[in-house]
Amino acid sequence: MLTGLPTLPEIDGYLRHAVDVEPLPRGPLAAHTVAAELSRLGLAPGDVVLVRLPNCVPMLTSFFGVLFAGGVPVPVPASAGEARVRELAAAFGARFVVVVHGSTRIERHELGCVDVVVLTPGEVPPHEPGEVVIPTSGTSGLLSGCVHRASSLLRNGSRHVRAVGLRGGDRVLVTLPLNYSYALVAQAMASLVAGAHLVISPPPLGAAAYRALLARHRITSTSLTPHTVKTLTGGDWRPGSLRMLTVGGDALEPAVATRLLAQAPEGELYLTYGLTEAGPRVSTLAAHAEPPRLLSSVGRPLPEVRVTVRDPDAEGVGELVVESDTVMLRRTGLVDGRRDDLHAPGRIVTGDLFRVDEGGNLHFRGRGSDFLIRRGQKVSLPSVRRVTSAMPEVVSCSTRVEPGEDGDPRYGLDVYVVKPDPVAAERIRSALVRRFARAERPDHIRVLPHDPERHK
Repeated sequence: MLTGLPTLPEIDGYLRHAVDVEPLPRGPLAAHTVAAELSRLGLAPGDVVLVRLPNCVPMLTSFFGVLFAGGVPVPVPASAGEARVRELAAAFGARFVVVVHGSTRIERHELGCVDVVVLTPGEVPPHEPGEVVIPTSGTSGLLSGCVHRASSLLRNGSRHVRAVGLRGGDRVLVTLPLNYSYALVAQAMASLVAGAHLVISPPPLGAAAYRALLARHRITSTSLTPHTVKTLTGGDWRPGSLRMLTVGGDALEPAVATRLLAQAPEGELYLTYGLTEAGPRVSTLAAHAEPPRLLSSVGRPLPEVRVTVRDPDAEGVGELVVESDTVMLRRTGLVDGRRDDLHAPGRIVTGDLFRVDEGGNLHFRGRGSDFLIRRGQKVSLPSVRRVTSAMPEVVSCSTRVEPGEDGDPRYGLDVYVVKPDPVAAERIRSALVRRFARAERPDHIRVLPHDPERHK
């Protein structure tokens, strides 16, 4: 048994009642079945297993099945192509990958609605059973991850349950990607702790589909990012059965929060802040119960989470430092950008700029680290530059960031080559489009001549 987690039969019993809006073919899957198959295939304690599945109950059963087999699960997006999966496997030293049945051409072992693929592991530091790796492409690179204990993620989920008042009778809709810590911990694990009923869906296409989904499944609780608040609520939040909405992943503009509260004064709106490195939830504001002046904040830290501001300026704005027993153990994989953010066990320097008011509320003021949030997803600019610079004909590259009309930042990529021509430019653009996920792709790519004097 893994300390601090429910038993495997309890996990299977709970997930048996979860609902898949778009179930995978070939029926349901149990966590104990996944655990048994991995053991049969020779999984050793601490072996890394990539779980590349869409938003569905089998994603969670596979995740917990890996844990209870003694492995280390790594949830990755189903949209990751085979090239990205191979890179992730090499970076994390993965021994197996769980994929949708028949979704790739490589050798596989069929297991109902999913397949298990055996890989040749790379050279990486060993893991301990009970650990989890959550990829963090935005903050530390496209092929990096945070190592957590599964028990500390569940503990963080428990604190989130208390902060937002999630109940056993709630019906929780998960549309955010389960490979992100926000959905995995603050929705799936939190629902497990509370005994709430899970409904899992791919992201709905538009506001009408979203509202129909809420009504059809009598949803009482769900979570969105600021980006999906705008796209899925269509500027109008009518709760119906929906009792509470939590927003995280980035700061929600006070004007949008004010509009949501005015449209549904009987609803509960929680604004949250967190980051995968911290396990992930850090603070919560019960926006419906606080004065309007606090809508520019993300509330106060959760119990047993301590925050300080490092090197504050004259207005009290500085880099936020978080101390908690749910902070990541370490980084793994290929780390780009910041490497010194884990200053001590349980203490993380976030790279985010905050002011803490006299009531202890956190007010977001910007980002000090080299990443963007676009369409609700983090993008690591150091990783973009590293991948681009590694192309054979590229001498160097740089990124340019500018505000977008829809509130999302835009960025351009300048690629310097010895002798640019239309064919080379198109070849480079095509390669970069294939290499990056949609949110990671530059808005503009310029292929320019390398000037040795300028680039000394």
